[in-house]
Amino acid sequence: MTIGSFTCRNLHNFTKFLPTEKFSAAMDKELLVEPITQQEDTFTFTPDQLYLLALLHTLVKILYVKGYLSVLPFITDIIDPLSDNKDLHLTNIRNEAAYFTCISKVMKTKHNLQSDLEKEKFIYFVGDSHCLTSAWQHIKFKEDTFTIHPVLSTGTKIWHLRRESQFYPKINFYNAIKVIPDNAAVMLCFGEIDCREALLLCVEKAKYDSIEEAIDKVIDIYIEVIKDLYKKYNWSIYIHPVMPVLDITRSLVMLFNSILKNRIKKESTVRWLQFVDELLYNNEDNRLVLKDCYKFDGTHVHPRYTALLETSLRTCTDL
Repeated sequence: MTIGSFTCRNLHNFTKFLPTEKFSAAMDKELLVEPITQQEDTFTFTPDQLYLLALLHTLVKILYVKGYLSVLPFITDIIDPLSDNKDLHLTNIRNEAAYFTCISKVMKTKHNLQSDLEKEKFIYFVGDSHCLTSAWQHIKFKEDTFTIHPVLSTGTKIWHLRRESQFYPKINFYNAIKVIPDNAAVMLCFGEIDCREALLLCVEKAKYDSIEEAIDKVIDIYIEVIKDLYKKYNWSIYIHPVMPVLDITRSLVMLFNSILKNRIKKESTVRWLQFVDELLYNNEDNRLVLKDCYKFDGTHVHPRYTALLETSLRTCTDL
């Protein structure tokens, strides 16, 4: 297998403690591997090896987002043993590892994922990492079959998109959406990182008098961006709720979704995707928890939620 000048053999010295058959399957030929001198369970990465692993994780991320799905199982089969149970979340490549783990798991969950970038009709899904688990699945929409095309904007908060911001996630966002044609159907999913990292902190620092005021400020920015996108590209825009996966932020996320939904329903050029309540149930302590069938990797929702997304899209008023 070759991708440009990159081949599985390039991984040989780095991954030689892995079973030979991992490489044979990928290369479809015999590969001689030096005798193992180090046990896998005692293996420790050097800093250079970590950075190389981060590059390989990023390669998988790029191939997945760009729709080159057929080559991914060969690569993930090789890299999985390097990443599993290695406590990479404690290293400085934690973000790259998290993306890789999610994508690898999606590929194993949805074995029939495939894309024909030349022929398929797309509905575009712009968002942070939560756009990954439904990516490249086929849905019925507007009496036709569409493929969900991810448009990843890594690490983007709504706050980054405010007019005066010059922070790099904003630049990345506007570069990412260049792949979307005018008049397309587009889903937007942002706000999870705002809920997880920023809103409560802003209230604690007395920048706002209440969490509701902080949420309103963020949603003001979001709606301004949405209106600008509609005016510039004439997209049919659907707002995807923030995913309430994390226990620690779920109550805040659901408050954010409630306020966002009410604000979106006042807008004539955008629609709210109504399905988030179906992901949750009240447990014996009367706390909202994620249904077991939608649990996935601890951070993202299971790809099977796409059925809820499809139903919500089909019941939306056409734009």
